[in-house]
Amino acid sequence: MDDDQVEKVLAVIRQNCRLTAREVAKEVGICKSLCHLILTKKRTMHCVATKFVLHSLTRHSLSMNF
Repeated sequence: MDDDQVEKVLAVIRQNCRLTAREVAKEVGICKSLCHLILTKKRTMHCVATKFVLHSLTRHSLSMNF
């Protein structure tokens, strides 16, 4: 995983945050697991109802939701 792939994934998400990891991976040309890794580990995004949210949830909001 390099910075170029991370930037491509983030650009696609910024254009349409309603895409799934599979759709983003297909558009960028990487595997689904790498795309998911970029979104969750590198950019601390959270998956909400199979769509990625561009902001991090606080501990308080996490405890309220779960």
